[in-house]
Parts: sequence; C-alpha cells; structure tokens
Amino acid sequence: MDAPAIIASIPLGLLVGTMLTMIIDRVPDDLPVCGRPRCPLCEHHLRPIELVPVLSWIGQRGRCRYCGEHLTVAYPLVEIVTAASFAMATARFHTWWVIVPFWLFFAMLVTVSTVDIFRYRIPDRVVFPTLLVSFVAIVVVSQHVNATSAISRAVLGAVLFSGVLFVLSVMPGGGMGFGDVKLALVLGLFLGWLPGDVSGVVVLVFVALTIGSLLGAVMGLVVGFLRVRMQREILPDPDLEEGELLLLPWTKQPFPFGPSLAVASVATVLLSNSLT
Repeated sequence: MDAPAIIASIPLGLLVGTMLTMIIDRVPDDLPVCGRPRCPLCEHHLRPIELVPVLSWIGQRGRCRYCGEHLTVAYPLVEIVTAASFAMATARFHTWWVIVPFWLFFAMLVTVSTVDIFRYRIPDRVVFPTLLVSFVAIVVVSQHVNATSAISRAVLGAVLFSGVLFVLSVMPGGGMGFGDVKLALVLGLFLGWLPGDVSGVVVLVFVALTIGSLLGAVMGLVVGFLRVRMQREILPDPDLEEGELLLLPWTKQPFPFGPSLAVASVATVLLSNSLT
C-alpha cells in the first residue's frame, strides 16, 4: 500500500488503541465492554479531551485528573503499539480486503498480550469472538481467490498451531496454559491463510512456534533472573500471594507466554513473503 494509506492508518490505530485499553480494563473482571470511558481506579467518567491517544496521558503526567492516582504507562504503550501494527499491516499488504482482517488480528494480539501480562489470562471473551469474525472475514475475502483452498489452508494452520500447543499443554511438566492453545487457533488461522500451498502453512507455523518458544524462553529467564537479583515481583502472577512468587525456584516461576506467541506471529506475518 502507498505512503498516504500507511500514514492514515496511524491515527486510526491510535484511536483503536484507546478503545482497546477499555476492553483490557473491563474484560478480565467480566465487566461490559460497552459504556462510557472511566478511570479504572476512581471510576469517574472521562471527557473526550481526556481520551486523546497518548497526549492525554502525557498532559496529565500519567495521573487521573480526578483522583490523582498514577495511571500505568501501559495505556499510551497500547495505543502506540496498535498504531504501529496498523501501519505495518497496511505496508505489508496491497488490498484493503486483506488489510482490514489483519488490523483485527493485530488488535486482538495487543489486547490478549496486555491482559496476559497483567492478569496471566488469555480471555475467551476476546479470543473466541475474534476467531469467529476472522473466519467469516477470511471466507468472504477468499472469494476473490481460490476460496476452497484458501479456507482449507487457514483451517489447517489453526489446527496445526493449536494442536502442537495442545500436545505440549498435556505433557507432564509442559507448563503450557490452555489459554495459549485457544489463542493459537486464531494465530494459525491467519498464518495458514497467507501462503499459497500446504507446505507454506507448515513453514509459517513452524517459524512462529520456533520464534515464540525462543523469545518466551529468553524473556522468561531474564525476568526470572531479575526477580531473584532484585528481589522484586516483576510481572507478578495475581493468583499468588504477595512474596510467594520469589519463594519458587527460578526455573519454576510463572511467566505469561501469550505475548511471545503474539510477537512471533506478527514477525512471521511481516516476513511471510521471504519464508514461503
């Protein structure tokens, strides 16, 4: 896609990122995703001027205008990452009927990754609706090409990616959460849709799994080392009592794997032309 389209996708991504922050705040607590934006701490309703992506957080110095409590830097980061992912998807593909489904895909990855980092959960309320809408979108868009083979490859990718993670999740000491298995259905669906043949599906899924595993292992070791070295509960598991995390052996400490899978899948999508 040309430069004006890429540039135009950035403010759209920022606005979508603002909406994603509301979903990220509400979904883990089973709250309705609709409704007026509010401060997650004092629940005061926010005005439009307080919802300007990135700039509102900077202008308020990272604090709520009403209660004065600190607002996590995750808010502007979600907006920036979403905008960047929209720009990358627009630059990578050449037609809007392919770009828009990948916008949905990348927005879902930002959402589930952020929730996984803070809550150690991959929410079904995000994954399954995205899976359904994405499958319908792929079916519709695939009418422009060989529909049957394109849809079949997408389904193969979903089954292959999630199947590998399912096997790992049931293995003794595997440490793979079932939320990652469900997330892999969406990851595989999009990775399987990209290549033109079955061998390409296998290659992209293998590459994403390899990158995700390596990235997850490295990040897990780094975070574990920092926890022990600094004696701080960095990225704490909310299901553990305060201080309990640091009592676990370094190699047994929990770490959210969803973000690693998400980053690996985005990298594989962007490099898919060179890989297949």
